[in-house]
Amino acid sequence: MHTLAQLAHAIQSNLEPYFLKVLPELEKAMNETQGYDLILDTLIILRKLFRGTGNVSSYQANYSKINDIIQKALNHEYSKVVSEGLRVTGQFVYVLRTPNQSTIDQQFVSVVPKLYNAIRAKLVKTDIDQEVKQCSIIAIANLLTVCHKSMSSDQI
Repeated sequence: MHTLAQLAHAIQSNLEPYFLKVLPELEKAMNETQGYDLILDTLIILRKLFRGTGNVSSYQANYSKINDIIQKALNHEYSKVVSEGLRVTGQFVYVLRTPNQSTIDQQFVSVVPKLYNAIRAKLVKTDIDQEVKQCSIIAIANLLTVCHKSMSSDQI
């Protein structure tokens, strides 16, 4: 997995055609209990893939599986995993946009409340790791940038 993480760092969007083949392994890695390296590598791979400028249709087609991976990361006990999960979240919302638009596609609006609530839970905590706090601020800014039109006024 570490090699794939390094590959994702080097060639980002060129890995997008292979995403469907890699996704089951990414899902399995999130259940790792013998350390955090596989989980962190999985999140790094996702973040790098989402930053690419390639076709995002395979990410959009699997948005609920990706959301499950993100939710596991955001609810993890290890702060490094949570921080990386927040970074992934900040990039993930950008692949859910309508083509040539800056706002989230209506078919993906169902993930917004879960993501918002998970990020907000980190923001309101006072006794939390500084890196987690910083990443949550950036993640909520990205979420609001892309999803603000689909959020109710009581959420914002």
